[in-house]
Amino acid sequence: MPFIDNETGISLLKLALDNNSNITYTYEYPDDVLKVLEIAGAEKLVKQNMANNPTLKELVSNKSFFTLNSITCIILNKNKKEVKRIKTTRDEMLAQIKSNKVVNENEIILQGLINELNKRLPVTDKDFGFKYLNCELQNKTIVNTYLVPNQYTEALDLLEKQGKGAIKKGLLGTSLVEKLVNSEEFKIDKITSIYRNEKGKELKKYTLTKQEFNNIKN
Repeated sequence: MPFIDNETGISLLKLALDNNSNITYTYEYPDDVLKVLEIAGAEKLVKQNMANNPTLKELVSNKSFFTLNSITCIILNKNKKEVKRIKTTRDEMLAQIKSNKVVNENEIILQGLINELNKRLPVTDKDFGFKYLNCELQNKTIVNTYLVPNQYTEALDLLEKQGKGAIKKGLLGTSLVEKLVNSEEFKIDKITSIYRNEKGKELKKYTLTKQEFNNIKN
């Protein structure tokens, strides 16, 4: 050791088995891979990788000379400082193997990007005072919610006409949404823009297909 995965840059530094049949892997992750761990749901990916490991699968399935009770994954940064510790039990792994449920990595990454976007919201348009309040992922639809200043609540239809439908696409954050929508990995089908007044009442709601979204130029 260490064993280095040339594709990801992840290094396996240590492998330890205690007297109670618990195994511990110690890894060093490069900085770019560590960022993935910050995404909500990334722990599921690590556990899925454990369940998909043929050797570990055999050990927890009691097909070998002893039965593994738990697996712990210790993740270090390049300075050898522990960043994350993930543990899964034999029962958890057996349930994962039995269900054969696959955790979609791209869905987790997409949700993580949306979570990061929401940390930066709300954003206010300096010229007209519209606010980009929230972004959600609902199945394969991105849903954006905007706040409309009181002086414009009666003029949404006019804004739609004058802007050649741009209001349907969204008034703020469209450059980032375009990247998410047009990424082949994320498979976004539709984009919804919801406009609310300052009391929270829904004024307008538009849902576009990916093609319709791309056909509208801001």
